[in-house]
Amino acid sequence: LLKSSSQGAGKNSVCEFFGNNVICEQYMRIIDDIDNLLCRFNGKSENKLFTICDEVRNYRKGDDFEGLLNSIITRKTFEVELKGKERRDVVDLNNYIFLTNNDHAIKLNNTDRRFLCLDLDNSMANNRDYFASLYKQINDESGNHFFHWLATRDISTWNPNMIPSTKLKMELKLNNIPLPIQFMIDLVDGELGDKLAFEDGKKTIHTDELYMDFKSWIDRNGEWDGITKQAFSKHINKLKTSKKIKINGISKQGFNLEILELKGSIMKHMGVTSWDDICSPEDDIVPND
Repeated sequence: LLKSSSQGAGKNSVCEFFGNNVICEQYMRIIDDIDNLLCRFNGKSENKLFTICDEVRNYRKGDDFEGLLNSIITRKTFEVELKGKERRDVVDLNNYIFLTNNDHAIKLNNTDRRFLCLDLDNSMANNRDYFASLYKQINDESGNHFFHWLATRDISTWNPNMIPSTKLKMELKLNNIPLPIQFMIDLVDGELGDKLAFEDGKKTIHTDELYMDFKSWIDRNGEWDGITKQAFSKHINKLKTSKKIKINGISKQGFNLEILELKGSIMKHMGVTSWDDICSPEDDIVPND
């Protein structure tokens, strides 16, 4: 996924050079609607190596869409269906790149292992002199040189499954985790004020009270999604199991929260090894690489 906050940053230029001049345009496909990947008649996806999904807008809601997209990205074969013809199975060698200016273009779950997400440098956006010079060098000759450079690189120790973490990817994950988990991240990070502050790294609280604090947090952030107390408790129980606790002589279902334990549970839930990866994410890539 390539994201730029400005128009004219060069996303299309680089990708179309790779498709047209490096691997050959007959093996490339450009689409401007992500639904075209999911349509029934999919003959245009056959014999493609590189698909550019251009200007991807905000993702469609629904787990069916997310599941279908993930299936397409990872499949080894697929069934081609043309109008009026018999279906047949073919090998799928396609690779996908998504271009967007939107903050919520792709819905990533907390354990995603498929996407490399890059927030592009916009310093040359709409710089006509820069791109005029670049376009003069985008041709089949430079494409051949680039192909040769790729073909002679030593990738014997490269593991394509080791996808670098980036700040953009973590932001996309955080945007799409359930609101109760986002609330708990703010709670652990001390963003909810003195009332919900931990004392000596610990806090005991009834579920009813924690849920009311969650609703107040929702009101401040304007993100209410009709989450019931039962649904809220179900999410929190993924991090810390509730039990009967007594506060001021009142025994109710609640939580004995410990900040270090919560941090560990949230990091495991998000698939990271450091709390900074959640609260202060940085790119795990050297720019010149």
